[in-house]
Amino acid sequence: MVRLTALSEVLICEDHYVSAMGIEMILRKHSPHPLQVRMAHSGRDALNLVSQEPPHIAVIDLSLPDISGVAVIKSIRENHPS
Repeated sequence: MVRLTALSEVLICEDHYVSAMGIEMILRKHSPHPLQVRMAHSGRDALNLVSQEPPHIAVIDLSLPDISGVAVIKSIRENHPS
């Protein structure tokens, strides 16, 4: 289980708006600390955001319109191992 720090940066990569909003609501409801949430609606957008500032936590849809979520996760792990 991931422990959320005093300010956790979260990336949500989900191509369906309602699902992305639902994930954000659940995370905010159950987090004891404030969250900084960034949204991506494609794999390329997610990789762009991660290259600017890696999040503490990433929630990645495995079925994205442009790149598979698995490829996004592999790229994040290769380029930002921490």
